[in-house]
Amino acid sequence: MQNVNVFLIMALASVSIAADTWYCGSKNDRLGGASLAFAEVVVDTNCNSQKESVNLCCKAHDNCYNSQGGKKTCDENFCSCLEQAANSEICKDTGSAMCLAVKLFGENAYKKAGQ
Repeated sequence: MQNVNVFLIMALASVSIAADTWYCGSKNDRLGGASLAFAEVVVDTNCNSQKESVNLCCKAHDNCYNSQGGKKTCDENFCSCLEQAANSEICKDTGSAMCLAVKLFGENAYKKAGQ
């Protein structure tokens, strides 16, 4: 079963948005940027019809970090954007998880963006 899941993830990633246009996740994570692919697979699976909207929320969040708009403000705006983009319960749950992730683990990304 695990091999099937790995294959499914790889298959979904191969038909996804080009890496240079996907903004959810981080190139600077501890896994060599794996969070980008992981986030895309999760959004493909749970929010497919809203993928573009979710990606735009991530892009705006990245831009906010880059302009040092205040981590708390950037994260709150990101969470609101994801909530508005969601069109189903599973997509809302995905957005909530992404929101929590930036709040809990985004400090280093925020600091790096300011350098």
